[in-house]
Amino acid sequence: MLREVGAAERTRVWTIDLGNPVWDGMAYTLTKQEFHRVESYKSLEARRRFQRRRIALRAILAHCQDLLPEKVALEFDQFGKPRVSSAQLFFNASHSRDVAIVATCSIEVGIDIEFVCADFALCGDLLDSVCNPTELKVLASIDRDQRRAVFFDLWASKEAYAKAMGVGLRLPFAEIGFLPVPDRRDVREVIDVGRMIRGAYFVHEVAAPQGYSAKLCLPSFAADIELVQAERLLPRTSHRASGHPDAG
Repeated sequence: MLREVGAAERTRVWTIDLGNPVWDGMAYTLTKQEFHRVESYKSLEARRRFQRRRIALRAILAHCQDLLPEKVALEFDQFGKPRVSSAQLFFNASHSRDVAIVATCSIEVGIDIEFVCADFALCGDLLDSVCNPTELKVLASIDRDQRRAVFFDLWASKEAYAKAMGVGLRLPFAEIGFLPVPDRRDVREVIDVGRMIRGAYFVHEVAAPQGYSAKLCLPSFAADIELVQAERLLPRTSHRASGHPDAG
């Protein structure tokens, strides 16, 4: 649903440091199924990252719903997109290397973060599958370093939109484009470039650690985006889980 001008949608974007071992102390909040998922990863690094981001996601959703992390019930739709049963809370998560981000909102939301890899090969087939003709012309007109940064901005933007729609990589990225929003340099409107149909979704710039590109997609161009470091939840979560008298 397209929101009216001035009806700013409050969205929190939580940044998670997956290199921080402090999350490991909350492994008890995971379910048996999640522990099995951890063990399914072949490398120690992959297991560590999955465990920490799932622990952090539980801590964030618990905070939003005033629950203990181990009481958070995750559901999955037909495309595997996780959600909670609360009609007042929507969320989406993404990760790249040792950084993860989670967006929480009262409406459907999509978020994506990408590490801008210096040795990533931008081959023709990949560009054609992701970029529309106008974007391909722009990429061809700029130098290699700029091209890589712009490409990852486009990739993150389209991923965020696909995740907000709940379809993931099933969306034909090359058919998606963006239009500027008047007086908003940090927001672009999503369009179907072939039919020039506006989808009533908007991609917002999100501050990310150096070397990363992060985008947030909402059915609203007016958004009050609050950036939060997820680790700030740890003392409160630990107090509540241990029955600390200051919990609540």
